[in-house]
Amino acid sequence: MYKSSFGILAPPFQLTPDPGMYFDSDGHHQALLILRRAIHETTSGFSVVSGEIGAGKTMVARTLIAELDRAVFEVALVVSSQLDADELLAAVSIGFGIDPLAAAAERADERLPAFFAALEGSRRRAVVVVDEAHHLSPSALERLVDLCAPGGEPRFPVQVWLIGQPELHALIDGPGGLRLRRSMRASCHIGPIAVAETGPYIECRLRKVGWHGRPSFDTGVFEAIFRHTQGIPRRINLLCNRLLLSRFLAAATTIDLQTVAEAVRELAAESAGHDAADLQAAAARTLPIATAASVTPTAQDRHKASAAGGPPRHRLPVLSDALRETGAPLAPRRLMPQRPFMCVVADESDHIKAAGLIRAMAGRLELPPATLLRVHDNDALACTGALYADFDIERRLERMSVPFQAAEVRGYDLMTAFDTAFRRLKPAAVAVFDGSAVAFACSTVARARNVPVVHIGAGLRVPGAVHLSATRASTDALADRLFTADQPASRTLLDEGIAAEKVECVGSLAFDGVHVAMRLIAARAACPSRQHAPGRTRVDDPRGYALVVLGNQINILHRIPLTDIMGVLVEVSRVIPLVWPTRTQLHTQLKKFALRSFVEKDRMRCIPAQLYVDYVALLRKAKCVVTDSWNVQEEARGLGIPSLSVGAFPERFPGSSANVPVGTNRALALSALWDLVLKGADKATPEPLWDGHSGARIAGRLGPWLAGSN
Repeated sequence: MYKSSFGILAPPFQLTPDPGMYFDSDGHHQALLILRRAIHETTSGFSVVSGEIGAGKTMVARTLIAELDRAVFEVALVVSSQLDADELLAAVSIGFGIDPLAAAAERADERLPAFFAALEGSRRRAVVVVDEAHHLSPSALERLVDLCAPGGEPRFPVQVWLIGQPELHALIDGPGGLRLRRSMRASCHIGPIAVAETGPYIECRLRKVGWHGRPSFDTGVFEAIFRHTQGIPRRINLLCNRLLLSRFLAAATTIDLQTVAEAVRELAAESAGHDAADLQAAAARTLPIATAASVTPTAQDRHKASAAGGPPRHRLPVLSDALRETGAPLAPRRLMPQRPFMCVVADESDHIKAAGLIRAMAGRLELPPATLLRVHDNDALACTGALYADFDIERRLERMSVPFQAAEVRGYDLMTAFDTAFRRLKPAAVAVFDGSAVAFACSTVARARNVPVVHIGAGLRVPGAVHLSATRASTDALADRLFTADQPASRTLLDEGIAAEKVECVGSLAFDGVHVAMRLIAARAACPSRQHAPGRTRVDDPRGYALVVLGNQINILHRIPLTDIMGVLVEVSRVIPLVWPTRTQLHTQLKKFALRSFVEKDRMRCIPAQLYVDYVALLRKAKCVVTDSWNVQEEARGLGIPSLSVGAFPERFPGSSANVPVGTNRALALSALWDLVLKGADKATPEPLWDGHSGARIAGRLGPWLAGSN
C-alpha cells in the first residue's frame, strides 16, 4: 500500500522469514557460524537452535539452507511439529518427496532409512529441519532419534536441526533425551538484537527494498522501538510496518516519538485479552517515564489478568506478542462465535465448493461468519462470480496473494503465509478441499495453532500417484471433521484408521455449484435479453459434440504428455466434433510445443475459457466429456453424462461403465467412445446425496460440532 509513496520496491517488514532480508547481528552471526561448522565438519547428528518467539531462528535456518549445495544436500522442512510420532515421520517423508503411506510392511520408518542409504551410496547427505520443535512430544522425539541415531550413534549421513523456543531444552534435557544428547553436534541460542543494532537492522531492511531516506527517523526513535520490542526482530517488523502505514495515511515523511506511541497504542487496541490500563501502559513505554507512572495497573487489574489465565502450553506467536513486555498475561485461546469460519480456496474448483458451503452457512445464526480466504491472485473468483452474486463476497473476502509455484517448492512458503494469515484473522475453524498441497499446508498450520480443520472431499486417492495420495491422506489425518462425496471415500478413511465419528458422507459439494448454475441458466432462458450477453459463446451443433476440459499441470506442462493427449483428441474428433474451452496457459503450451496445427481442424473448435455458468451450459448439452479433471468427472456424472478420462492418473470412478480411463491410448479412446456415445451405453448414475444440498448437510453438522469444540 505504501510502497509507491516512499519509493520502495517491496514491503520491507514482512513477518515471514526471507533469507534475502537477513541482517547479520552478532547473535545471528554466531548462530550461523555454529551451524555452518556443524554441517561442514560432521556428516550426521543433531543441532539445536533455540530462541524466543520472533528472534529469527527460522531466518537463520533458511539463510543457511539457501547456501547449501543441492547437489550434495537433500533438505526436508517440517514447519509445524505438533504431530505424533507417525505424523512426524510422514511429514519428513513428504519433505523428501517419498511415500510415507505405503503398505503396512513399508511404513515411513522403513522407507526413510532406505532413502538415506541411497543418498549415502551417491555420496549425498540429508538435512531434516524441524521448526517449532519445542512442540514435539517425547515419543515423537524418541522416534526421530531411533531413525537417525539409534543407541546415540549416527546411523546414516543425516543431520537434524531442531529449531524451537527455549522450552525445547527442557525436552532435550529430560530423561528421554539421553540418546539425543549423545548425538548432539551443536547448540546455540539466539537472543534479541542489541539496542545499538536496532537502527542498523531497520535501515538494512529498508535499503534492501530501495529506501533512500524517506521516511526519515527522528533522534531517539530507534531506541524507543527497541524499548517497546525488547529487540525481538518479529516485533520490530510488526511495529515498523505499522509506522510506515501510519505515515502513508497521514501523508507524512517523518517518524517521531509520538508516531511510535500512537502505533503502539493501535497495536495494543487490536490485541485481545488486555484491559484498558494494560493497553495504555503499552503505549506509555515509548513516552517519558512520568507518563507511564500514571497508568500503572492496579492490584485489582492484575487480579483480573491473572484470573484470565496464561497462554496455552503450545502457543505460537500472535499479534499480541508485541505487548508481551507489558507483563499482561494472554487469555487462553478458545473458539468464539464472532471469529470467522475460513474457507481456504486456491483454484476454481475450490471456489465452486466454497460458494456452496458459504451459501448454506449464511442462513444459520448459530454458525460463525464464513470468510473466503484466497491463496492466489488468480481469475478463479471472476470465473465463479455468479455463484457468489446473491451475497456481498467482498465483505467476506481475505487475500493471501501467494505466488503460484510448483508443488514441490511451495510447501514451506504456503505454511509461513498461512501462519501469518492465522495470526491476523484468528479463525474459529477452517475448511479445506480435496487434500491438495494447499489443503495440507493449511491443515498443518491449523493443527499447530489448535484451529479445528474441516476437510471436504476427503478420502480420495490417486491410483499410481504415491506423492499425491500421500498428501491427500496426510490432510485427512490432520482433519477434525471429514466430509466425503461418496461411500467408497468414506470406506477408505475407515480402512486407514480414521475414527468413524469424524467421517460423514454428504454428497458432492461440487455438484451444489452445478445446481446453482442450472437455476441461473433457467432464469437466463426466461429472459431473452440475457441470453446473448457480450463475450458469451453459443454452441449449437446438430451433430452433437464432446466437451474437452484439460488443466492438470502434469499433463500440460511438458511436451510428451500434451502431444500424446492431442493425438487422442484428434482420433476422437473424427467420430464426434469437439468443443474445447482453452485458458491462456494452455494456448501458450500448444504454441510452445508447435501443437497449434492439431487444433486448427474443422471438427475441433477451440473457444475462450468460459465463466462457470456458461461452462455448465456447455456441459449439460454435451454427448460426452473428455477430461483430465476429477472435478469435471464429478460434474458430468451428476448430470448423467459419460466421460473419457485422459492423461496421467485419470480415473475418478473405478469400475464405472460411464467413466472410462483411456490415458493416452488412442485405440482405447475410440472403443470407449463407440460404447459410450454411438452404442448408447448406460448413462452415468449420480451417487446418492448428489442433489444440490451437500452444503446444507455440512452446515447442519457444523453448528453442534463447533459448539462442542468450545
